[in-house]
Amino acid sequence: ASLLLQQQQQQVPPTPDDQRRQDLVVKEPSSTNTIPDQQQQQQVEMVQAWLTDMLPTPYNRDYAQKLVSIGFDPNCVSQCELQFDDLSFMKVLHQRYVYKEITGEEHSWKP
Repeated sequence: ASLLLQQQQQQVPPTPDDQRRQDLVVKEPSSTNTIPDQQQQQQVEMVQAWLTDMLPTPYNRDYAQKLVSIGFDPNCVSQCELQFDDLSFMKVLHQRYVYKEITGEEHSWKP
């Protein structure tokens, strides 16, 4: 009986709701659409160079990627909105130094 039911269900034409569900399926980006990746790569390189001028460290590539992922841009006035916790991915002393350089403020450094 279950085999017959499965066969009947397979023969039912799709409903409009089925079609809408299929339209909502997330599709993989096409390989020809690389502009956002290129722009992000350029942004990461710019932030990395900016960081290296301020704090030469081998971690700057990782730091730059994470800063770009939160929307940081050293040429934008929005950098004054940076919170100390936004830099939690950095080593502690790097975090303190970069925060002070960007905001000009001392942080309480309470654990």
